[in-house]
Amino acid sequence: MTPYRCNLCQASSARRLGTFHGRDLVACRACGLRAYHPLPTDAELRALYASADYLAADYFALEDLHTNHGRRMGQAARLLGERYETGGRILEIGPGQGHFLKQCRDLGLEVEAIEFSPPLARALRERFGCVVREKPLEACGLPSRAYQGVAAFDLLEHVRDPMGLLREMWRILAPGGTLVLSTVSTDNVLDALGRLLARLGLSGPMAKLHPPYHLYYFTPELLERYLAAAGFTLESLEQENYDPRKATPRRVEQWALRAIYLLHDLTGRRTNLYVTCVKPAAGETGAGITTQQAGSL
Repeated sequence: MTPYRCNLCQASSARRLGTFHGRDLVACRACGLRAYHPLPTDAELRALYASADYLAADYFALEDLHTNHGRRMGQAARLLGERYETGGRILEIGPGQGHFLKQCRDLGLEVEAIEFSPPLARALRERFGCVVREKPLEACGLPSRAYQGVAAFDLLEHVRDPMGLLREMWRILAPGGTLVLSTVSTDNVLDALGRLLARLGLSGPMAKLHPPYHLYYFTPELLERYLAAAGFTLESLEQENYDPRKATPRRVEQWALRAIYLLHDLTGRRTNLYVTCVKPAAGETGAGITTQQAGSL
């Protein structure tokens, strides 16, 4: 058995929440970070993202431009356009169909991408004619301080080492550069209902809330800890409900989700987290990076 080590707090003990898609879902006993254990290998992840089943997921059935997620992308693109104007260099990791890339390019920003799925990467190159790398960011060997903006929508939950990824994003950002990202949250009524049904023997909803390509699951508080440890200064963290039409094509299930979302709106704890943060300008350091470390990056 592969030893467990929490990616956030480095604790070595976790409790099992259930088995889904052939792997144990666990929660760190120290900080509560939820993850699959053992994690899939890089080869297993490459095979997953190249599969027809992944590209046929409900997630890709609805254009992001017509969702709240698309609206958030537009806001982030406009923010980067205002801050860095024409010629600002932007890297998006995991761009999917490329909606955010298009909006940034239309604003005069210079765009590049990292896309793990080979079919999606080919489509992005053909559409934009820009650099699209298929390796993980940590393996790309990009220069330090090279980008004014980095975007990672619905990505952090997909990677084997979220902390390592955030620190590499910090390294490649120029001082004063901006990171915009989104990820899933488990601190809401929908997740609590899924856990309750799983305890009653109905594991289907919990399995759908924890698909095999999502390796980690966050809360607002845990995500703030991640960003601080990686050296970022948080500007905003907002919550949004996942569009029911992207979750399922079935109308009955969509209406059920909308009913649950009414409770989310009352509690303020929704399904997705949207973050804007910055790499401190020259002469400053973030909470997770020492002055000595900053000078070496």
